[in-house]
Amino acid sequence: MGDLKFEQLADPGYDAIVAQEGVLATPGADFLMDFVRTGTGPDYGFDWSRTDRWVTYAQEKKMLLSNVGHLVWHAVLPEGIESVLTAQNAEQVMVDHVQTVARRYARKVHSWNVVNETVEPVWGHPDGLRTESVWYQKLGPGFIETAFHAAREADPTALLVLNEYGFETHVGYQSETDKRRHTLALLERLLAKGVPVDALGIQAHLGRPGPDPSGPRALMERFDQEAYRTFLSDVASLGLKIMFTEVEVSDIDTPVDFATRDRMIAEAYELFLSVALDEPAVISVTTWGLADQHSWLNQPWTAWRREDGLPQRPLPYDDQYQRKPAREAMARAFDRAPAHQLGTAALPMPRKYRKKR
Repeated sequence: MGDLKFEQLADPGYDAIVAQEGVLATPGADFLMDFVRTGTGPDYGFDWSRTDRWVTYAQEKKMLLSNVGHLVWHAVLPEGIESVLTAQNAEQVMVDHVQTVARRYARKVHSWNVVNETVEPVWGHPDGLRTESVWYQKLGPGFIETAFHAAREADPTALLVLNEYGFETHVGYQSETDKRRHTLALLERLLAKGVPVDALGIQAHLGRPGPDPSGPRALMERFDQEAYRTFLSDVASLGLKIMFTEVEVSDIDTPVDFATRDRMIAEAYELFLSVALDEPAVISVTTWGLADQHSWLNQPWTAWRREDGLPQRPLPYDDQYQRKPAREAMARAFDRAPAHQLGTAALPMPRKYRKKR
């Protein structure tokens, strides 16, 4: 599971279900640039106190650190860094950061999210790239391949992942078809140049706020199953693995009643995973949190609020760490999935989701 935070794991109840259910562990923020770097630019130092703890935690719990990062992202940057980055120094700053972090944890991390959220057609770039990113503005589109080459040089064994979102249902200001098309084209260009991309990470935050909010009801009505299968197949045809990295189902469009909300959430999980797990290139599914009260959708700063002000219930466990229908729906989807790379020795299926053989 993902979005893990040590402050939450101090709760023995939460730590127990994480240890019980987890094979993959994705720290929530501790590997982001703003959390790892110290001081003020341009000579930012490194603080390894929290990141080192994750390596120890994963080893003690016999979990794999997965989709760690993001090594390069347009958000959560050190204060003031944009004012000191120039076209002349930005590449060195980025490469130094990627290689220093990846080299320190080489062979201790299963997979790195090397570049996060670089496709955003709303900005009007002909290739659908996110042009407001400081890395794009200083370095142009070449920053993506530079980051992957730097990561591979620093860590020869980890899977290197391009992580994206917005492929499932219409998200208001752009279409999911544009996002799929531009992402596939980007992957094709990178691979044609010999860039060491191993996997596409698909966040799969299923739901959104706004005047036309979408959650499980919208997913059930709008999810184009065949188009999604085709997209995953197209990614796999490039020789890439697929990792679902930040999965949850927002209940922003559901009634107040808990039982109804939980049933709708469970149905959405089962529908989505039944489609996603049909693709043999899928090697992992990580939920973005495990218990509802820890979900980013319930944090004070999030814009993703229900109109009635009630907390959302997007995850497999409730706030008392009891299993919800979503957890059982996920288990059914795993059980029905065809035999493929989920559950291999290299990336074992979560303990409680394994088929009985």
